[in-house]
Order: sequence, then structure tokens, then C-alpha cells
Amino acid sequence: MFKPEFLEDVKYFNVGTLPPFSDHKSQYKKTSLNGMWDIAVYDNPSCVPEEVYNGLVSNLTFSTIKVPSHIQLAGFDEPQYVNQQYPWAGKENLTPPSIPKKDNKVAIYKKSVNLSADNLKDRVHIVFEGAESCMALYVNGHYVGYREDSFTPNVFDIKEFLFEGVNEIVAIVPRFCKGSWFEDQDFWRFSGLFRPVYLVYPPKTYIEDIEVNYLLHPNDVDIDVSVKVAGNLENPSLFFSLKGDGVDCESLANTFRVKDIKRWNCEVPTLYTLSVELYDEGKLIDTTATKIGFREIKIEKNVVLLNGKRLIFHGVNRHEFSSVNGRAMSEEEIRSDLLLLKKNNVNAIRTSHYPNQSCFYDMCDELGIYVIDEMNLETHGTWQFEELSNRTDNCIPGSKEEYTPLLLDRAKAMLVRDRLHPCILFWSCGNESWDGEVIKHISDYFKSEDPSRLVHYESVLVTSKWRDVSDVESQMYTKPSDVASFIEEHPERPFMLCEYNHAMGNSCGGLHIYTELEEKYESYFGGFIWDFRDQNIKIGDYVYSGMHTKFPNDDDFCSNGILLADSDKSAKLSEVKHEFSPIKIYIDKENSKVKVENKRMFSATDDHQFSISYLEDGKTFEIEKISLVVEPGSTGYFDIKSPSYFIDRVGEIVVKVSYDEIFSTTCSIRESKAIDTKNPLNNIINDIMVMGSDLSTATVLTRKIEGLPNAILINNKNIIKSKFKIETWRAPVNNDLPNMNVLRWMSYKLASLYSYCDKIEEDNGKILSSIKFGPYQANTTQTYYDNNSFDIEIEPPHFPSDLPCFGLSFALSDEFDTINYYGNVTGEAYSDRKESSILSYNTLKVKDSFTNYVKPQECGNLTDLRYIEIVNKEGHGLRIKTNSIFEGSIIPYDSHELEEAKHIEDLPKHKYNYVRILHGQCGVGGDDSWGACVHDEFLYHGPKEKMIVNIKII
Repeated sequence: MFKPEFLEDVKYFNVGTLPPFSDHKSQYKKTSLNGMWDIAVYDNPSCVPEEVYNGLVSNLTFSTIKVPSHIQLAGFDEPQYVNQQYPWAGKENLTPPSIPKKDNKVAIYKKSVNLSADNLKDRVHIVFEGAESCMALYVNGHYVGYREDSFTPNVFDIKEFLFEGVNEIVAIVPRFCKGSWFEDQDFWRFSGLFRPVYLVYPPKTYIEDIEVNYLLHPNDVDIDVSVKVAGNLENPSLFFSLKGDGVDCESLANTFRVKDIKRWNCEVPTLYTLSVELYDEGKLIDTTATKIGFREIKIEKNVVLLNGKRLIFHGVNRHEFSSVNGRAMSEEEIRSDLLLLKKNNVNAIRTSHYPNQSCFYDMCDELGIYVIDEMNLETHGTWQFEELSNRTDNCIPGSKEEYTPLLLDRAKAMLVRDRLHPCILFWSCGNESWDGEVIKHISDYFKSEDPSRLVHYESVLVTSKWRDVSDVESQMYTKPSDVASFIEEHPERPFMLCEYNHAMGNSCGGLHIYTELEEKYESYFGGFIWDFRDQNIKIGDYVYSGMHTKFPNDDDFCSNGILLADSDKSAKLSEVKHEFSPIKIYIDKENSKVKVENKRMFSATDDHQFSISYLEDGKTFEIEKISLVVEPGSTGYFDIKSPSYFIDRVGEIVVKVSYDEIFSTTCSIRESKAIDTKNPLNNIINDIMVMGSDLSTATVLTRKIEGLPNAILINNKNIIKSKFKIETWRAPVNNDLPNMNVLRWMSYKLASLYSYCDKIEEDNGKILSSIKFGPYQANTTQTYYDNNSFDIEIEPPHFPSDLPCFGLSFALSDEFDTINYYGNVTGEAYSDRKESSILSYNTLKVKDSFTNYVKPQECGNLTDLRYIEIVNKEGHGLRIKTNSIFEGSIIPYDSHELEEAKHIEDLPKHKYNYVRILHGQCGVGGDDSWGACVHDEFLYHGPKEKMIVNIKII
């Protein structure tokens, strides 16, 4: 029987399971056991009645739970998110392999299954695709076996324990076991039966495992199929066939040649169906099939080649995660994720940091997505806080050979299950588990068992004796300049970033600097952004991060995706799509030419359509279709109309060139000729400036103590809800806190909060004022015109350092809820994250300009603005422009409200929107979120000349 002490015994990790096998597609009958199970949950293993470990559960009081799911999301335990530390840190002082004695929930699952005689005529296997952190299985009171490893299948042959009629299946699933020391991934710490469970009924003799090896020739392939047969046959024989894409080959031998095959790659993911039939004395006993693809990955002269072409990963790290169901993802959710990534030019996924569900690999084969398949191993918390000299002694597994069998069991389970999938180009030895002899054993296993793939591992230093554990140099969050320096100093191996451009909150600035490295260094083969989707849980209308979970937790550090937890679009994703595009378009306005670079390895551009759009002041007036075929790795050109063609048009002329949904870019080829005529007025009444001849048209009020407008009256109704002020603050983004921006910017926070007018006078119809804001002072001039507009001219002071932003801000009644603007229209953008921006006209609602980052922060910024309008449903409101191209935002909160709210639900509700008209602002950064500075070229130092803001009442 199972005993609780097995949970800490390093020798007891896999008892009674079937050996791992390939996930080929057999035709056996299945009975799904998904759905409602009985469940009883105990605080820790010592609280579980002894009779349960003897297989007796009749005296337990059960509730019910859906399988697959996590007990923490079903109300039987509290959810918990931690990154580096272990979930028991600060509560129990443990060393490996000891586990928590107090807080270690144990879930007892029970399911009754009615089986017929037909079900029992041959074999019966039960499959648990995922049990976190381990499971002990009982059938009809008999102990069957036990296994650790949350992320590969546990398969048991249970025929001998079954009978016709109602059978009782019981699974004991503790939250923590010794294996949990090796599952310290940056994710939510869930437990339970979180992947599908089912019964399978193979025949007495059946095809258990398939391994395919092959040798590629220029047009042909030599195939060697190894088949493992379970059971005993007198005179077995095998028959093979390969079909698909013009190939129809049959063979009685396990080694055969196939002519005219097409190689698999992400652009053209050609798959073939390999069928295997098992005969005994001429009688068909079993048949199965699997999809396979043929591709070659190797390293030549420090360059990674796929099918002879240089490989570049435009990848993301992806957790299996749903905001509703956690890691209990459905096949529909997985496919939706992959289709979204494919649509946005992502060509690779690292399965951070564990094997995914089997269907994930099928979909990547089909859709054409490269995969680094990572085994379930991370021990970050055992070495992260140690001095470098102590890490080897204190981290696990290190060179502690007692852990080798346990971890090789995980490595084998992943490799054997997944090796048929062409999408997998690398095996990964895990994540952030330092180095040592045990990691080397894992690497050696991968290399010996599957020399057709490369091996990846990051946590080895360039000077380490374990460096050759990985076939490539892999680093995390190395800054672009340091990547360049490293490659130049160590040119002997290919270089990749297994994690980079940390997407926490409003981030991903500077992604284009990384993609530029692809052109400079042939040995650089890209990397994987951290990460795909925020790991936040949606409950009702709100999305919650780790700050709402039990102690210890790591706050909102799980919110670092290029997508919000419950979204399928974002400005960060738009930037990724642009930078990862395999088609690049450059507009040469001086020569009226368009250059097209086809960076695909295997496909020409004839599968999509080029188009040219011409816009006047952001609105399209002419479209052309272009036929151009650019071969893989080649460059093509076509012409655009010259500015002289548009001599009769007065607005700004912009050309937009697109390659369907793959890539678009715009370029202004002629500035506007339009002149906004206006004449200054001189009708100031006391401290009130009346605009127009009719007092009911528009009135602007400036209080002397403030020096800037504090009211705009339209039909005697004030539409603004706060005074105009000089703005020098933004709500810190996640990256602003650890990189010390906020400390350097403290005086600008004060300046934004507190200002007053220390001098004001009227001069020839203008209002002149001197504004003190914090420690700074600026002179302003208000001028009023006969076209219902007025200027606010600001002479900026000298700022001693870079600053968050500079401009004007005020609150506007929320009846003005629509934004019309001419500028960059691909969503919120910043100086270091606007490569994907398209210059055009756009309309959106104020509520949609706000981004629901789980930790409120600066958001909604629009760049390269020519003008912006904020209007009500009748189309009345304000039209704003400045004396240069500007930035701005209109969202329902001001910067200080955003900063003070710890969570989205903490934000106040009021009836106004905040308008910011900015000369500019600092980039958001993104190299990492724990200290990396915004690149110097994207720091903001304020205007060097006067800023003039023109506001027109419309």
C-alpha cells in the first residue's frame, strides 16, 4: 500500500506505471472519466485517515469536483502564486527532500465506473494526463501504484483489479511531494487532476511504442521505424505505409526509402501519415497511425540551420494557462492560443517550463510552430539567494546523484511521448536549476537517445565546466549591447535568448533593438519573449493577480504577458507582430520606391497580396493592388506615386503599404498645405476671456491664483472638471519602480501635484502668467481667436534630469466620451514601442483607450498626433493640436489615481475623463522588470522651445 513517508523518499517516485510510449493515434475504445468526481480534502497527509492508505474510503464524507480542474479554483484550498521562493517559505523551515507537514492539502478523488464484460475482454489502462504534484492510485481497494511528475502522463494497467459492474477508482493527490522541490516554476501553485483522465482498452497484444528515425537526402528520405509490441505472438509481422502530398509508399520492412518528399518547416508544415499494422499468422491484430514530418536541424560554423537555411526563432514563452481554468486548458483554448500566435508572426514556443498536453504538439505540427520542449525541472528557490560560491553546494539537483533516477524518469517520459513530433527542434533540460552532474546526465540522455535534435539549457556559465550541457549559448534578459559584446567575444557557438523583453505591465519597449541583432550577427538566432499571456485569474468582472493569494506570494509578477489574461489583442502584441514579420517593407519617399525584403526561408510572397493606400489627413482616397513575387531570402521593389501627383490636394499625404495582414507601414510623403486662419481677439473682461461675439457660444475662465483656464463654458455649462495644469508626471509603469526612475523623478511628482500662479497680467488682449509647479517655474501666454479657439503657450524651464513627461492636463466631463484623432492608430504607443504604428485617422471610445493592467499604471498614450478631438454624442467638444507633432491620452483616471491603486478594482468611479496633451514622454522600457533602464535614446528631457497648445471648441 501507499505510505505518506513515500512522499519524501527519493527512491520512491514511480511504482506500478507502464513505461512511457509515443503518443501515436491508436483506434482503441476509450471511456472518458472527465466530469464530476467525489472529493475529500485533508489539511496534510497526517490528517488523512489510515484506512484511506489501505484503500478504504467508504467512511469518508465527500463533496464533488469537476475533473480536469485544480482544487484551489474549486474552493478546496486557496490559490497561491509565487515566483522564485517556494510556497512554504516563511512557514516551515525545510530542506530537500522534506515536504510541508502542516499546509499540504491532500485530495482524495473517487470515481465509480460501470464496466461491461466487453470492456474487460482484453486490457484496460487508465491514463491520468496530469496530476499535480503526484498521485497514488487504488482500484476497488487495491493499491495499483504511484508516480511523481505533474506534467507527463501516468498510465496504469488495471485489468487485474476490475470486475464486471460498478468499479471504484480512487486517486490520492497531495499538493506537495519531494518532486515539488523540482517544480519551482514561476507560476501559480495549483494541485489536483488538472488534465484529462480516461480508460483505454487495447487488445492483449498491441503496438505499444513507435520510434521513427530518418536520413534526409536532397529529395528523398530513408526511414527506419522501430516498433515495440506488448504481448506475446507466435509469428508477428509488421506492415508500414506512408501517405500524403503525392507520396503513397508501402513496405513490409521497417527500413525503406521514400522519394520526392517535402520537408517540414513553419512556413509549409508538410505532414505525412505513417501507418503501422501488426499481424500474427496473417491475421491483423492491431493498427495505428501517426503524423510525421521530415526536417533537419544542425549547427554549422556557429549557425543553427533548419533544412540548410539559417533558423531564427521569433518566439514566446508560454505557460499552459487560462484565466478561468488555470492550467486545466481545453483543446479549444490551446488551439485558440496557437492560432493567435501564428496570426501574429510568432514562429516558436518554449514550453516554459514543463511538457504541455499532447494535443499541443499535434497542433504545432499542423500549424507550423517550432517548439523547444522543456522537461519539468526548476529549482530556482534553492540557489537564487545564495552567493555564487555556495550555489553548487546548496542547489539541487547539482551533482547529488540520488536525484538522477527521479529526474531521468521525467526526461524519458517527455522524450518518448513527444519524439514523433517534427515541431520539436530542441529538448530542454529544464529551467533555472543551476548546473552539475545530474543536469549533464539529462543532457547526455537527450543526445544519446535522439541525436536528430539539439539540446538546450540556460543555467550554465560560459566559464563553467558544464557548458557543453547545451548545444547553444542560451541567456536570459541580456541587454542588446551585451548580447553584441558577448557574441563578438565568444563567436564559437550559436546564441539565443531563451527569455527576453520582459512584458510585465506596460512594457515591451525596445523590442526592435533586439530584432536588429538578427541582421548584425549570423550566429544570433533569436529568442523567446517572456511571456505569452498574463497568468491572472478572472473572477466575475475582475482579473486577480498573485497579490490576492495566500502567503507567501509574489504580487503581480505573474502579469507579464504580451496579452492580458482575458484578451486576444494588445499594443504589445501589435509590436511583436510587426517586429516578428517575415516580410519587411521600407518606403523610400525621396525616390518614390518601396523595398520588400522576404525573410522567409522557404516561401515566396505569391501567397498574399501587396497593396498601396494613399491617405489625406489620415483618410484613404486611393488604393492600388500590386503583384510582386519575391523569392525566399530575396528583395524586391515597386514604385509609388511621387508627391507632385497630389498637387491638387491640400492635406498631408501619407502612403501606406501592406502585405495583407502580415505587415503594414506608412510614410508621410508631403506635409499639409492647409492653413487654419484665425485672428486674435481683445475682449478680456476682468479675468474672463470671452470668445466670439455671443457669450453663449464659449467662454474661458482663468482664475488669477491659478494662471491657466479653470472653466470652459458652452451655453453657460462648464465642460471641464478640473483646472488646466502643467503636467510632469505619469503613473509609474512596472519597469519604472525597480529601475529607480521614480526616485530620479520625485520632484516631477511634486510639480504635478502642486502649482500656483505667482504673477498674472493682461497685455494687448493676451493673458500672461508665471506658473510655479513644484520647484519649477514656467511663463505662459493665453491668446484667444475669432474661430472659437485659444492658444496656451508655455516657455519650459530647464529640467535637471530626464522626466516622465511634459505638457498640459485637465479633466473633462464624461459626456465627451469619443476620441477622434489623426496620428498613430495601432493602440497605445511610446517612443520605444511604436515601430508597429500606422499613421492614419481613427475613432475610439474613452473607455477603450484605457488598458486594464491588473496593477493600474500609465496607459493609453497616443503618439505622432496631428490633432485630437474629444466629443460628445452630438459631435461637440474640443479639438486640440500643438505647434509640433505631439502625444496624448484621454482615460477615465489621472496619473495619481492610477499610481495609488494597487489593483484595478481600487480605482475610483467619477464622471469625468482626464486629458493629457504632451510634448513627449519617457519610453516604457522592457529589457527586464527588475532594474533595466529605459534606453538612453528613449529617455525624455523636455521641450527645448516653446510648446503651443491650440484648443478649439467645436
